[in-house]
Amino acid sequence: MNHVGNWVMGGVTALLAVGGLFVAATAAEGVPYYGGLLFFVFAVLLVF
Repeated sequence: MNHVGNWVMGGVTALLAVGGLFVAATAAEGVPYYGGLLFFVFAVLLVF
């Protein structure tokens, strides 16, 4: 049952990473663009 928590945490983090990519994709320039990319990289590193 302990592994289920790891899968849920990984799934939620992956969804947040995709959300960060959507923020970066809709931003024209500036802080939202780089913030979304940075959040994506952080989430990917958190999963691994």
